[in-house]
Amino acid sequence: MSLDLQCSFSSEDGKSVLWEFATAGEEGKQQAFPIPGEVRDIPGGARVILRTRDGLQASILRAVPEAEEGADKVWAKAGALGDELVVQVLLKKQESGLWRAKKLVVTTQR
Repeated sequence: MSLDLQCSFSSEDGKSVLWEFATAGEEGKQQAFPIPGEVRDIPGGARVILRTRDGLQASILRAVPEAEEGADKVWAKAGALGDELVVQVLLKKQESGLWRAKKLVVTTQR
């Protein structure tokens, strides 16, 4: 079954949207979803909100935890095993010091 997902990356204070996109993929365990269009670089402190068409939501308060800012790659995660919606975003650090989303993995349990 198909799952529509709206992804929104906002500033650390939540007042401005930095980048957003819609994508779709299959429901199930650890499904890779495409990241469409031009991928924008975001600061590590960005908030991430992901919503499905039928009302499920996952939030990441800080895309890159401060303790992991020195890493080259980081998995930003929302949700835990057993939750209806679990989302993981692989972020790679750019030369500018900003981060770029490389992969979006979604797990649904219904």
